[in-house]
Amino acid sequence: SPVSNLLTIRFDKKKLFSVKIKNSKGQIVKTLTPFTSVIDVSDLSYGLYFIEISSERETLIKRFIKK
Repeated sequence: SPVSNLLTIRFDKKKLFSVKIKNSKGQIVKTLTPFTSVIDVSDLSYGLYFIEISSERETLIKRFIKK
């Protein structure tokens, strides 16, 4: 579902290494350190984005639409 200003993710914070948001061209537009489960995306332009969540064992990529 589209996101306006805040993106909420659920993940075990203790096992996270990095959280990155990439635009539709694959360019990193936001890197989150330290990790937070509520991410302010109000500064991003409208469009399709991918959130990449990396842990010790896996990397999960999900898409979202900024409206």
